[in-house]
Amino acid sequence: MKQKTNDKRRWIILNALFLALAVLIAINLYETGGVPAQSPEVAAQPAEATPAPETAQATVMPIETPALDVTPEPEATPAPEVKTGAQDFSMRFVGDLMCCDYQMADALQADGSFDFTKHFAQIKNELQGADVLLGNFEACMYSGAPLNGTIVGFNAPPDYAKALKDCNFDVLFTSNNHAMDFLVPGAFETTQKLREMGFVALGTNLTKEDVGSIYIRDVRGVPVAILAYTARTNKYKLELDGEDASWVMNYYSAERVAADVKTARELGAKVIVMYLHEGTEKDTAPDRRQLAAANESFAAGVDAVIMSHTHSLQKMEKRTITVDGVEKPVFVAYSLGNFMSSAIHTESLNNIILNLDFTYDWDQDRLTSIDASYVLTYTYNYYNDQKIMSFSIVPLEQALADFSMVDSRTRYKQDRFQTAYDKIMKRIGVDAAQDVYSFHPDTVHTPAINAEQTPSASSSPTPAQ
Repeated sequence: MKQKTNDKRRWIILNALFLALAVLIAINLYETGGVPAQSPEVAAQPAEATPAPETAQATVMPIETPALDVTPEPEATPAPEVKTGAQDFSMRFVGDLMCCDYQMADALQADGSFDFTKHFAQIKNELQGADVLLGNFEACMYSGAPLNGTIVGFNAPPDYAKALKDCNFDVLFTSNNHAMDFLVPGAFETTQKLREMGFVALGTNLTKEDVGSIYIRDVRGVPVAILAYTARTNKYKLELDGEDASWVMNYYSAERVAADVKTARELGAKVIVMYLHEGTEKDTAPDRRQLAAANESFAAGVDAVIMSHTHSLQKMEKRTITVDGVEKPVFVAYSLGNFMSSAIHTESLNNIILNLDFTYDWDQDRLTSIDASYVLTYTYNYYNDQKIMSFSIVPLEQALADFSMVDSRTRYKQDRFQTAYDKIMKRIGVDAAQDVYSFHPDTVHTPAINAEQTPSASSSPTPAQ
């Protein structure tokens, strides 16, 4: 009995041990994710080697390195060019470029277009060769009014400007008394058309921001500022959108010139040339306003002053003035008269092409000389086969040397051309240049004037007798 009790007790203990072992195994499986833990003995035995999978042939692909966001080193700024020696350049000027009724009648073609080129055909060669060719465009080109060529209002067809382009004009001044004949709209349209044709049109401002802007032209490496003003316009009440628009036109004042010269120098201009529309019509000598304007402009720093408006040729002066203790040359032409016009009063027909040769010395950093030369011109008329008055500008000295170049239908005789020559030589004045001569290589001319003295800034030259 006792033996059975012990066996039963032994059985209960074994079952309890097995139950405990089962619980331990279950806990271990739960913690290891279902992989039974190996006993040290089992773990110590080497596992059967798993055969390595078959190795595929490797393909080496290029690795693209992403572009680095690296700012390149800035290129070194080249040192400014150091200019040395003396530089010559030339500027050629004519006076008023009018477009009157007779000129338009002569230029009118059968198809309604206009051909003004014949008016300049005999003088065109004399206009070539300078670095810059400049003239006063004394007309409007306004589509809002009929064509007109009278004092009421000068309104020319665009073909007139095209004829000037054919002569290779570079700069046209729009600062004159007729610029506002058709008020602000006419001034705007005229300036825009000239610029569209390739001209530099100076004197009219298209925006308020343009006021005070300075045109600087590189002429053979020399920065040349070109300023343009008028003393008056025929119409003064200028409005735009109901507001005052006097800013559209560059009106002359000594203060305005001084401010513009200062700006030009700050912008790097080495030479300053100024055009001014001023004077008393038909006068053959400058009035007090012209004389004052020249002196004021030179005092402000202008190097050369070219004027027109009188429709008559006036004297010229070459001066030497002192600025900041340094002598400098200056030049003034008080009026170049008309270059092209159908006006037949004698003074309006006697004119010149003025050529100024400038020398800028880079070593001294200053303008050292201004030399003037001329082509004397004469505008004559004749009746063509259609009984219409025609016009032509001729180089006067050539015409005197060979009168056959003058159209035989003209009523003018050679002695009238000689009188024109004498008047022009008298108008130019002794102080215009050391030698007065023609710059056209085919012209034979003996210098008629040799001025020994150059007047001071305050002196007035005496015309040649």
